[in-house]
Amino acid sequence: MKLGHYAKDALGQPRSLPPGAVVATEAIKKDPRTEPPYKWRVPYVVVSGDATARLKDLVVSPVTVLRRGSILRVNHLYYIAKHINPALDRVLNFAGIDVAYWYKCMVRKSYVEPLIREIFLTYTPYIQNTHFVVLCG
Repeated sequence: MKLGHYAKDALGQPRSLPPGAVVATEAIKKDPRTEPPYKWRVPYVVVSGDATARLKDLVVSPVTVLRRGSILRVNHLYYIAKHINPALDRVLNFAGIDVAYWYKCMVRKSYVEPLIREIFLTYTPYIQNTHFVVLCG
C-alpha cells in the first residue's frame, strides 16, 4: 500500500483515500509499526451506517467487527450490490436475465419496522389515554 500519495484538496488533506488506506491509517495512528509494506492489500469490512455516509466512513478492520461485544453489522446491501450482483449479472446475462432490474424490483424487509413495532407495543399502555399517536416510518 502506498500511503500519502493520493489527490489532495485545497487544504492539503487527502481528498479520497481508498478503503484499505483508511483502515491502514487508523491502524498506524494506534501503532506506527503496523504500516503495511508497499503493494500489500489491507483487508477491510464495510459496516452498516448512516445512508448518507461516505464509504471511507464505513470501513473498518475485520478484527474490529469480530471483536467480542462489537455492535457493528456488516453492510450486506453494499456487498450484494457491489460484489454479488455484478458476478450474477455476468453469468445470467447469457440467459437474458437482468439482475439489476430483478434486484431493484425485489421486496426488501425493513429492519427498522420491527424496532418501531416493539417500541409501540412497549409504550401502548402509557399512551392509551392520549387522543392520537404519530409514528413516522
